[in-house]
Formats: sequence, structure tokens, C-alpha cells
Amino acid sequence: MQLLAAMILSLIAFCATAQESGKAVSGPLAEFNMAIATVMKIPVTLNLKGKKTEGFCKRPETLDDTELKKLQLVCEKIFFDTTTPEIQRVAAKYILGKTKTQYSSSGRTTRYCDEALQLLSAVADFYDQRNIIGNGPHEAIASCLVSTKKYKNALEWIDRALKIKETSQIYFLAGVSWKNIQEPERAQSALKKSVALDANNQAAKNLLAEIESLLVRPNQIDTAEPEPMLVTETSECQQWKAAIIANRAICDELLGKSYDDFFSCMDTGMTSSGYGPRSDEQTQMLYQICGISSWTDESLQP
Repeated sequence: MQLLAAMILSLIAFCATAQESGKAVSGPLAEFNMAIATVMKIPVTLNLKGKKTEGFCKRPETLDDTELKKLQLVCEKIFFDTTTPEIQRVAAKYILGKTKTQYSSSGRTTRYCDEALQLLSAVADFYDQRNIIGNGPHEAIASCLVSTKKYKNALEWIDRALKIKETSQIYFLAGVSWKNIQEPERAQSALKKSVALDANNQAAKNLLAEIESLLVRPNQIDTAEPEPMLVTETSECQQWKAAIIANRAICDELLGKSYDDFFSCMDTGMTSSGYGPRSDEQTQMLYQICGISSWTDESLQP
């Protein structure tokens, strides 16, 4: 009974993160959220290496290639089944696509984001067709594009998302993107809106303070080129990068042998250094703010 209760709580927790934010109790958004919850309860039988196993189209508990592959097979079985209602098949794409974006801090960032883009683009089109007032797929795509430093592409999806619904996180991603393409005034404007929508968005508040400190300069008579904004880095980023470099000095010997062992070593080391593992929300925010796509970034070699 305790195991069953734990499984139910785990499913409820993932439903909360997979579904769109908001309080809609009826209409297209509520209908799609219900489809997500329904899909995650559908048992699917797979034949893996001659052995039958049951799985569900929901985010695996562990972030590794084996579980992600199993998730992909289960979700694909649902969205290729033409006897399944269309809205549930699209929900399966959404679950798989959004899960892939949560692997964006691994060494396979670009591949996972490219795969997520294909899945979530179809979901975004479905939103348009059904008039679903939500931007979950758009936000997930933009987040992945920011993680892979494709800021202009991210801004295209951010613009599309904002035409549907304004959220603090979307404006935060806009601020990160404008900052990194040397548009500090636009970054400031976006981050102010982010904080106005959610006063508890600490990442947006920190980045806004950083940008505003750079913009407050005395008027200059000469026409000298302004300093690039990216030369100034927050102490938080510097400390985080220093922790990564220190832990890579220990874990790098595993990098050529096994990605899983390397990232397991880094997860343990970074947690001991006061930061979360690579799937942690704080870590994801630091990747975006500090302009780093992965622990394996060339600039972080010990």
C-alpha cells in the first residue's frame, strides 16, 4: 500500500509539472491537461531484448539514456496508435518533448533540444488549431534554444508565446536572450515584466539588477565604443564555474569512458559544493544566466 501511495504521489507531482500553469477548470486548456493526465496512466507493453516490460508515458525518475529510450518507445507507441484520440496522441508528444528539454544540462544538449523541437513544434501547432490559451510547448522550446545559445531563434518562439499568454518565465527567457545578443535595454524591459508578473522569480531579479548596474553610467561626450555587456560576470556565475572546474578535475577521467559515470560523479561533486545536480532547477537557471550549455563546455576545462 505504501508503494502504491508513493507511485500515485509521484504521478500527481509530474502531472503538475507537465501540465500548463493556470487555474482553468474548463475549456481547451483544461481538456488538454486532462489528456496529459490520462496518457500518463495508460500502461504500454514493450518487448525489450526479448523480454516484455510495462511502461508509462511519463518522465522517468532517473535522468539517463536507458530510461529516456524506454520513455520514447512508450510515448511513440501511443502517438502512432491511430485508435487513440488525437488529443491524447498530441499529449504523448508533449510529455516526451518536454522531458527531453529537462536533459538540456547533459553533454547531449543540442541533440536532445533538436529532438524536442520537432515534437513540441507539432504540439504548438495543435494549440493554435484548438485555440488553447497556454504556451507550455513554446516556453519549453525557447528554454532549450537558450540553453544551446541560439538566442535569436529563442526570441522567435518567445514572441509567438507572448502572443498567447504573458508569463514571468517567458519574459525571463527573453531577458537572457536580449542580454546575450547585446541588447541590454530590451533585456531590462523584459526582465522588469518578468518580475512584475512574479515577484518571487529570483533569477529574473538577479539578472535585472546586473543589467541595470551596467546601464547606469555617466553620459559620455566622446564616441568611444561601449564595453560589451558580457565582459561583466556576476560573482554567482564565477563561483559556480569555479565549482564546476574543480569537480571536473576529479571527474574528467571518466568522461572518455562513460557519460553516465561522468555525470554521476559531477552530480555528487556539485551537490557537495553547494549546488544541485544537473536536473536541479537552480542549475538550469545558472546555465541560462551564465551562458553555459553544459558541464562539458570547453571554457570549463580544468
